[in-house]
Amino acid sequence: MKFSAQSEVVGEGVFFYLTENSGTSDAIAIAGDAKVTLSAPVEGDYAGVLFFQDRNAPANVTHTLAGGSSMRMSGILYFPKQAVTYAGGSEADLSASLIV
Repeated sequence: MKFSAQSEVVGEGVFFYLTENSGTSDAIAIAGDAKVTLSAPVEGDYAGVLFFQDRNAPANVTHTLAGGSSMRMSGILYFPKQAVTYAGGSEADLSASLIV
């Protein structure tokens, strides 16, 4: 899932599940002046979880949150085997987030 080049993405009560079949082409990339505002569900089995990577997914995937983007994310970002890179002049409000 790639958000870039002046994309604007808004979602309230959303949950992203990366399956065990996720590969490098399924990496999350937020960059290039993208504006992303996402919040996790507040009820249900995945309450509080925004991104969840299946524990059986391959480890050779890197998710990138960078490159001048503006992000407001509320929820848990769970990537037990995969790398998450946060850099490059991003403006982010992750105060209501936890990266695992």
